[in-house]
Amino acid sequence: GIVKSGAAYVPIDPEAPQSRITYILEDCEPSLIVVHGVTVTSAIQTIDITTLMTGDASPLPIVNTPDDDLYVIYTSGTTGQPKGTRIAHRSVDRLVKHIDYVPLNQTTKILLSGTIAFDAVTFEIYGALLNGGELIVISKERLIDPKLLGSTIKQYKINTLLLTTSLFNQIVSEHVEALEPLDYMIIGGEVIKHKWVDILNQRPNHPQIINAYGPTESTTITTAYAVPETLPSRIPIGKPIRQTAVYIMQSEQQCGVGVPGELCIGGSGVAKGYLNRPDLT
Repeated sequence: GIVKSGAAYVPIDPEAPQSRITYILEDCEPSLIVVHGVTVTSAIQTIDITTLMTGDASPLPIVNTPDDDLYVIYTSGTTGQPKGTRIAHRSVDRLVKHIDYVPLNQTTKILLSGTIAFDAVTFEIYGALLNGGELIVISKERLIDPKLLGSTIKQYKINTLLLTTSLFNQIVSEHVEALEPLDYMIIGGEVIKHKWVDILNQRPNHPQIINAYGPTESTTITTAYAVPETLPSRIPIGKPIRQTAVYIMQSEQQCGVGVPGELCIGGSGVAKGYLNRPDLT
């Protein structure tokens, strides 16, 4: 509803520290706060989403353009105050439409594995819904319990899952069978370890593991690598996905082959900038 109305949204984790919630609300100055079963102390108008369910559900005219803001997601703030990263409609289209790193279609069933304020949910929500697939939402308790997760994957016939590296490692170490029914297992957020990948790859029925890399500022995934059964000595982050370019740079010059440098990212996935921070954009 927010997107169809032409507005942009700012996802906030209700379990985040109050100081973070207050900072984000003050920084982005939203027109409206939409909640679900929680109380927010704010002078800004607040509405519970359940009250909207009985409203007019007639289709709205398309008012968005590809370059409009779709959402603003705030960074963790580990190196200072959180920064609101402005992501456009075109950036999400590039992430989940006409892609080649994982099939997404009407048969896709994706489990929502992150909090609403974690940028990985962009892939999960739009990867399912913009391709005619299904998005399955479960409790946090079922997600972090490997055996409950395994039964959920079987029950809903989930075939595509994205996990942080640390959670993937935990599940493999405690109950690797949970992941066997999947077709595609996407891992990201930290360097993946051979040990845990190899354990899953050695199972008789195992999913295709995909190592995904990308900062929030590049709309969730920048590069992807389909991990083979015979692991290379170092598991790479792969090649750029659609409408994305990466360069190894040093002192504003492109490095030669084998020369270390800084990874610079270009393409339609790059954010429009930081909200209210032109000095950092």
